[in-house]
Parts: sequence; structure tokens; C-alpha cells
Amino acid sequence: MLAGTEPGAPLACPPRRHDREALSDGPPPHQEIAMPTNPPDGLPRYRLLTGKDDATFCQRVSQALELGYQLHGSPAATFNGQDVIVAQAVLWPGTGQP
Repeated sequence: MLAGTEPGAPLACPPRRHDREALSDGPPPHQEIAMPTNPPDGLPRYRLLTGKDDATFCQRVSQALELGYQLHGSPAATFNGQDVIVAQAVLWPGTGQP
């Protein structure tokens, strides 16, 4: 039991405060920001990122996601006798995917 409360008594919540100035910054609530229809810098809509399974590959995938690409399918991995080689497809949104 919380200190200072009686059994069965409702808990007192502080009143909600609405700060109109804070709410006026940025886009209005529930307004969607339009995504560009094409990838930036002339990049293709579909990309298959490949490389050694290391931090550099993970950074490349992360950068594609930050640009707005979406993961497409599961990653693939193989072994070339020396290194694990991985692949991940990424797709620009709105390119006919279900």
C-alpha cells in the first residue's frame, strides 16, 4: 500500500497540463510527412547489399534503413572458405511490394 492512502480510496493524479507553445512546434499531430517517391542520390529502388559479416556490413544496412529503404526478405549467408559472406536485400517503399 502506498504511504498516505486509505484502502479503497482513489489515487490522486496531478492535473494534466497542456503547453500550447510546445505543441505548436513541428508538424500538426497525426500529419504524415511525405516520403520521397525515389531514393536519394540516384540510388536504385532495389539493392542487394553483400559483404563480409562484420561491422562495416551492418553499418551499410543501417545506413540504407536510415535513408528510408526497408528490409526485403531474410538475410542470406554463405562461407567462402575464409569468411562468412552475407547478403541483405533492401527495397525503397512504394515499389509494388504487398
